[in-house]
Amino acid sequence: MKLNKKSKATLITVGTSVVIASGFTGYAIMNHDSAVAPHKSKPAISAKHKVDPKLGETARKNLDANEKEQLKEIIHETNSGSPLIQENRVAKLTDNEKSQLAKILSEGDNPSILLLDTVPKQTDKSIINLVTKPKEKEVVPIIEPTKPDESQEQEIPTEPEIIIPPKIDPPVEPPIIDPPLIENSIPIIYTENKTIHVGTSFDPMAGVHALDFEDGDISSFVQVTYNGVNTSEEGSYLVMYEVTDKSGGKASKSITVTVINDAPEIFASDKTISIGDNFDPLEGVTASDTEDGDLTSSITILENNLDTSTEGIYQITYIVKDNYGKESSQINIKVTVVNDAPSIQADNLVLHVGELFDPLKGVTASDKQDGDLTSKIEVISNSVDTSAEGEYEVQYSVTDSHNKTVIKTIQIVVVNDAPQIIAEDRTILVGDLFDPLEDVTAQDTEDGDLTAKIEVISNTVDTLTEGEYTVFYSVKDSQDKLTTKVVTITVRGVL
Repeated sequence: MKLNKKSKATLITVGTSVVIASGFTGYAIMNHDSAVAPHKSKPAISAKHKVDPKLGETARKNLDANEKEQLKEIIHETNSGSPLIQENRVAKLTDNEKSQLAKILSEGDNPSILLLDTVPKQTDKSIINLVTKPKEKEVVPIIEPTKPDESQEQEIPTEPEIIIPPKIDPPVEPPIIDPPLIENSIPIIYTENKTIHVGTSFDPMAGVHALDFEDGDISSFVQVTYNGVNTSEEGSYLVMYEVTDKSGGKASKSITVTVINDAPEIFASDKTISIGDNFDPLEGVTASDTEDGDLTSSITILENNLDTSTEGIYQITYIVKDNYGKESSQINIKVTVVNDAPSIQADNLVLHVGELFDPLKGVTASDKQDGDLTSKIEVISNSVDTSAEGEYEVQYSVTDSHNKTVIKTIQIVVVNDAPQIIAEDRTILVGDLFDPLEDVTAQDTEDGDLTAKIEVISNTVDTLTEGEYTVFYSVKDSQDKLTTKVVTITVRGVL
């Protein structure tokens, strides 16, 4: 390469890289194959080497505040505008920062420093340092322009060829690809609000299960985080659950547990008793409770104005309390005290004409409170006439000690039984004597023997001729009640 003979230049090399340094009005270019041999040790730019203060303004404008501060520390810009390289700061730059610095210093019409990244492969780029001190200051020869020989054709000076190294883009780092996002489904706890009775046991995990889309049944992972249930007292209580699946997905649920205490019940009904009866107001009265069972022995009588000696309607009030202090509704029953009416025992009768009749015979009376009242029976009416057939009434009454009266009426029937003729069919032989009244009798219930009053109404018997014949009888009693009868008489020949 040729240097501009009209300018002075300072050449600085770093390793085997080419550096173009401008100190005045021209340029000097040199690479590792030039006449100036490269340094065997790490070369450096001394802090004494001044460079052009016109740095790469375009690149500097793109720096952020922090990068600008670093640049100022590396290149100490004096008031005179002559920048000095700060050795200790350049040594701490990374490769990327060195590249930025080179870009900044290389822009403009008069570059200050241009680094060409032509370091041999064996040289570690990360250790290229712009500020390590050289072993000795090596003087770069300044080529003075020579006076032209007028006898010879003057050589027209040419500008030195400037080789601009190719721009090398910094390595592109591969993009960071995030792994695909896998969504974890939140598990679900299944349980419902509950109602239980006071005094019963409560298991918060009974009937509770949990399912997860990924893990399936995770009921065993469910935890009770809060349980405020008090089964000995009515109220609404909170129970809280939580479950976490294998991927950390968490779910929670709260339910309300209502503790209830059913009121006990009393079972009693209205009653009717008689005056003077012994009465136990608790007899037949019971009480039960959902939680405590049979509470009959705990029944309390709040009111009882019963008077068994006087007819009337009375009230008895009951109440009962369970073992948790809950009372039943008050139960009222009516007790009716009555005075039972006495009763008369008398039956309807059938009498025969002429039969004697005593209306009090066989008639009795009794009373629940007073006992036997037979002696107090009165015959209110008696129309019976035993001398004539017919139906008659007898009416009785009796009154007990509480002035309750009862009346009873019976029917008396007077009858006249018809007399009865006793005669049988007979067989006689031809020529026998025949008396139609022989062995014929008559009886009457009222008159007795009426045989003498039997009459033969007709007799067709012919004892001389074989055949069957009839005899017709009749008889009347004293009441003119007539009875008739027909018998057959058979006349047959001698064998």
